[in-house]
Amino acid sequence: MGLFSKLMDKVLGPVGDEKKSDAEIQAELEAQLATARAEKETRDAAAALAKQEAAAAVADEAVAAQKAAEDAQAAAVVALAKAEEAAARAAAQAGKTAEAVPVSISAEPVANSLDVTASLDAQEKAHPEDLEWKRSIVDLMKLVGMDSSYASRKELAIDMGYSQQDIDDKGSAEMNMWLHKQVLREIAKKGGNISDELMA
Repeated sequence: MGLFSKLMDKVLGPVGDEKKSDAEIQAELEAQLATARAEKETRDAAAALAKQEAAAAVADEAVAAQKAAEDAQAAAVVALAKAEEAAARAAAQAGKTAEAVPVSISAEPVANSLDVTASLDAQEKAHPEDLEWKRSIVDLMKLVGMDSSYASRKELAIDMGYSQQDIDDKGSAEMNMWLHKQVLREIAKKGGNISDELMA
């Protein structure tokens, strides 16, 4: 699979022969948002737990500090358990919603439109780095878990029709801007709700 196809799959999901119903798409989006929130809570709780364990080791001889560390550690464990419970509930709810979607047979194809903007925004909020996928191809590739190095971006740009001559003449900054717009346009062509402003 080429970098372009891989990026499209990361953002839009595999495009099968059958189109998904609006209810199925909405259920998947809600599950993604719930999972992203739960994952962020889990990371925050795990980080708090690690900090409290370190504090307990340093304050080993101070009774009052030890007590405070133990209390904080217990709170972090509770928060972690709640985050895991929230993730389990989100997954269960997504399953129930998908099962409740009625199956209908229609002669007319159903449009497969995915709320990519909301999905990527949710992932951006949950990401540990401060990313801006709407403005940067580097941040967009990082957000979906792809290698965002110059070599990878260059390969993707060439795959999408950018010439080596343009890279040599215009430099990497111009290539990055072109590549970002082209990727957003391709996402829109494949059913993603990318605004005209972002593609302009």
